[in-house]
Amino acid sequence: MSLPFAYLDVPNAAALLAAGPGIADALILPESVLDQPWAPGKAWTVGEMAWHLADVESAMLDRVRRVLAMDEPVLPSIPEDLWVRYLPRRPIATAAPWFTANRTVLGDLVRNLPPGALARRGAHPEFGAMTLADILRHLHGHALHHAAQLSPWRQSTPAC
Repeated sequence: MSLPFAYLDVPNAAALLAAGPGIADALILPESVLDQPWAPGKAWTVGEMAWHLADVESAMLDRVRRVLAMDEPVLPSIPEDLWVRYLPRRPIATAAPWFTANRTVLGDLVRNLPPGALARRGAHPEFGAMTLADILRHLHGHALHHAAQLSPWRQSTPAC
């Protein structure tokens, strides 16, 4: 199985941090759309998709930390349908700050990577060996992908 978002460049700290506000903006949703399905044939609602994006950023940050802390750690799968189904119900207003906090920590970690760190490896049950570079591509691509899916439901700013 090919690695997710392998076609992307490895994002550096500046790219991760620069994309953060736009992704966080996609998580600011009006209450009127939270219970709507986000796509035909999907059981997820728009609100669940927003929380999935925010929460998976936290899980991806955990993967980065594991690879930096040890050689060849097991990187758990994230079964998306189960992940969303079992997410605790939280106020949607906390999704963007949760994403932003995790993205800020991630940017700091990437900014201070030791030489050669992007080649460090972890083992993923579905994708096999993944380097830290692969994980960074995956987490950044995942966030951009879901932010684009949420964009039709973004809360518009009222005209002044």
